Amino acid sequence: MRAFCFALTILCAVQSILAYPRPDFAINGVVSGSATVKTAAVGLSQDIADAGKGTVNLTSGYTVLSNLSTSLQFIGDEIVRVAAPLASQLTNLSTDNSNQIETTYAAINTSIIQFDALISGGLNSTITDINNTAGTDYIVKQFADAFKNTKLTLSELIKAVDQLKSDVGKARKAAGTTNPIPSAIIRANIPAKTVNNVITAIRNLRAR
Repeated sequence: MRAFCFALTILCAVQSILAYPRPDFAINGVVSGSATVKTAAVGLSQDIADAGKGTVNLTSGYTVLSNLSTSLQFIGDEIVRVAAPLASQLTNLSTDNSNQIETTYAAINTSIIQFDALISGGLNSTITDINNTAGTDYIVKQFADAFKNTKLTLSELIKAVDQLKSDVGKARKAAGTTNPIPSAIIRANIPAKTVNNVITAIRNLRAR
């Protein structure tokens, strides 16, 4: 197995399961699909945690490999540090009935932006060290390809989450003071496609 693979486990999400309705997405109302969002997000949390477990035990005398291992471990740890909050927020979103729409979705967007910033340049010095230590740009190119695809997926995710926020807001407004929000209002304002796009964006991390 290639040494850099552990850092890319962030890209994995769990297999889908059938959805069933429950209160979620920052409103007190039943929205079909939330269980599937939670399942994918919980799996993503585990995959992020695994990104920091890629230690390589080396015997003495392998300085180059040891240095590479240290750099790769650092990348894995940084992915865990920055991306773990996003997975947790997506998990919590699936059962959130707080009605704190702006606060809830703003936190998710911030986490997506921070993750994007990390893979856009936050790891450049470490990746340069890997290139210099290995004496080849092979590993660096692998990271570049993986991060490029992950950035595209994060872009899809933030768009999907923004649309969900918009539709949830419409449902909340249409319901007025009614709480919980009637299912008819939710169905009229939060299309299944909106929820499915969030699910798809999370799952697409697996393909990246």
